Amino acid sequence: MSESTSRPALLLAHGAGGSPATNCGPVMDRLAVRYTVTGADHPGTGSTPRATRPLELNGPAEQLPAVADAAGVERFTASGFALGGPVAIRPAARHPERVTGLVLTAPSPAPTRRYGSPRAWGGRSPSRGTRTRATGSCSPTP
Repeated sequence: MSESTSRPALLLAHGAGGSPATNCGPVMDRLAVRYTVTGADHPGTGSTPRATRPLELNGPAEQLPAVADAAGVERFTASGFALGGPVAIRPAARHPERVTGLVLTAPSPAPTRRYGSPRAWGGRSPSRGTRTRATGSCSPTP
């Protein structure tokens, strides 16, 4: 929990080509009533500059604990949507003392030869330019 609030923390890892706001936007206000909600844009998405290299999942995965640190949060639930699924799993495995829960919504596999890679997508997400509609599945409770 954050030192500044008694609400549990929920860190959002978004899907490819999205952002925490686009993936969970319609439910962010409802989540914020119960949770301290935060997240970060993956490189080349949301408000970050266009990526110059293919996305590697370790970078965004290490962003989650860093975002928690910046928010004064020691322990948190990690919520991953689509590509955010494998991003959220990494801190849960690497920092089990900090991750209190894991919510995976339609997690995509990490890019591999079988499932494709950013290089096969022309260096960008296959969903780039599409809109994502959140349905309330970002919440750690029903």
